[in-house]
Amino acid sequence: MLEVSAVDKFFGGFQALKQINLQVTEGEFRGLIGPNGSGKTTIFNVISGVYKPSAGKIKFLGKDITEHTPDKICHAGITRSFQIPRPFKEMTVVENVTLGALFGKGNAASAKEDPSSEARRWLEFVGLRVDENTMPGELTAGNLRRLELARALATHPRLLLADEVLSGLNQEEITQASMVLKKIREELKITIIWVEHIMRALMNLVDRVTVLDYGQIIAEGTPEEVSRNPKVIEAYLGEEETSSHA
Repeated sequence: MLEVSAVDKFFGGFQALKQINLQVTEGEFRGLIGPNGSGKTTIFNVISGVYKPSAGKIKFLGKDITEHTPDKICHAGITRSFQIPRPFKEMTVVENVTLGALFGKGNAASAKEDPSSEARRWLEFVGLRVDENTMPGELTAGNLRRLELARALATHPRLLLADEVLSGLNQEEITQASMVLKKIREELKITIIWVEHIMRALMNLVDRVTVLDYGQIIAEGTPEEVSRNPKVIEAYLGEEETSSHA
């Protein structure tokens, strides 16, 4: 489904990504982990068109999307949630998700449903119950994450890039958000690439894990294989997440 081939990304003289080769199959739930600053969000930005790669190619469903703009990539079927939620604060929660439904109207399936009705359906799907006048500023951190996911799902993606959806949540919210991701994969059959620092939650859900360090892929495999990999253990030495995973 997704092929990232020999991708480099430079910011001035700094190389943020080095020869990234990543293949994700349709229906897969892939974890993407690494210490802070290892390049995880940069990969998401390159795949989603925020940044153009300095070298290499990206293919989605067999088509080269390397030079595509973010809106064209979204219409092709790739959407993302952000590490820091980015709702339109002057719009209601329902209007935020309605905007996602309208933006994804190139999808024939979504065109059959009223956008505001569809928005409420996606909010219900992620477990966020609000009235018509609820504003994003009234939501808890956990519910802002749900809003991010509902808005992303409203575009009818084939591939979801989920960026640290558990960040800043308490244990109950972590469990709830993890179950939403599981539901997205199992009920909607959407392929997911999940960047996360809370190792225990990620390792319990994903099929395979790709590990980054200093902009390079240093390991790839099942959660069990990756957790025993000496390179991964070394990369996480001194990281708080290592002890929590152990």
